[in-house]
Amino acid sequence: MAFSPETVSLIKRTAGSGLSDDEFELFLYTCERTGLDPLARQIYAVKRGGKMSIQTGIDGYRLIADRTGKLAGISDPAHTAGADAKYPLTASVTVKKLLPGGIIADFAATARWSEYNAGGPMWAKMAFLMLGKCAEALALRKAFPADLSGVYTTEEMAQADNAAQGDAVHAEVERQKAAYTPDPVAQKATIVEMQIPPELDWSYVKSSGLLICRVVEVTAKSTAKKRDYLVIKLNNAIEGQRSATYFHTTAREALLESTGKVCKFMVSMSKDGKFVNVDEVLEIDGVKVEKEGESSEFKAQLLASSLGLEAEELRELHGRYCHGSWDEVVTALETRKHALENVLEVGDDIPF
Repeated sequence: MAFSPETVSLIKRTAGSGLSDDEFELFLYTCERTGLDPLARQIYAVKRGGKMSIQTGIDGYRLIADRTGKLAGISDPAHTAGADAKYPLTASVTVKKLLPGGIIADFAATARWSEYNAGGPMWAKMAFLMLGKCAEALALRKAFPADLSGVYTTEEMAQADNAAQGDAVHAEVERQKAAYTPDPVAQKATIVEMQIPPELDWSYVKSSGLLICRVVEVTAKSTAKKRDYLVIKLNNAIEGQRSATYFHTTAREALLESTGKVCKFMVSMSKDGKFVNVDEVLEIDGVKVEKEGESSEFKAQLLASSLGLEAEELRELHGRYCHGSWDEVVTALETRKHALENVLEVGDDIPF
């Protein structure tokens, strides 16, 4: 992400207000490096005691990790609780990352109530959820240190106004980061599914929607309304299905020639978590598929966020209603936003 001079000036007057020139340059660099938009409040700078911290929400962390193409799943938090079970003692989360050779590695982290509890109504009402977010942030940072270095989550820093607790947070984050090492020998303790050979040809991680499979056969078909699509026969079954449909135009020709090749897909799921179809082609035999309209995709994500749409709803709009075109998604969302802003009735042609 690169900002125009006009946008930089706007960021300086709004999200960068109160920062020194050096602090603003560091903040702007971090925004560009992570791809998060300060004007959409995806990332922001907070000054405490004269020192700047760069923060985002847990969704920002997930987005950064997802964009690497190597995030293979995030576990639900596992808690230990005190005698009354009203508050957790610890929360632990495991992040799965796809390593070279098709190996999936676990990166686990634990957050402690004594070090992160910020007090206040949110921590009193949703103690388990808040501590779980802190543990997830730690695990994501361990798995993706180069991408998340220097950025903290709001949940981690919620109690940083308390100087002693703020120091404890930074110390715990550094301790967790130091626990990670890229040394292959040390990594063996965290690598799972070691039996999987380098030519991995089947892996389905439901939590992230990542599918790796060997394509058995690809057939081109058309609907009654003359809409073209592909039927991809898989080398294994997902929820009893051994084939998947693909309605988009991106990588269509390459997919038609992918029989016998190992492909990496993102799949779409229904609201109740059931497999629906292949939504995006990431790689074919290790070769990354260039995505069309990445800038439109980012714009669609911002519009969806402003309209309160969930990620699943955006994916469904993209794959089911807009034929895999992010440009069409942007048009639909802009129409929706315009209608809401002008208190107009939304037409039937807008599918949400």
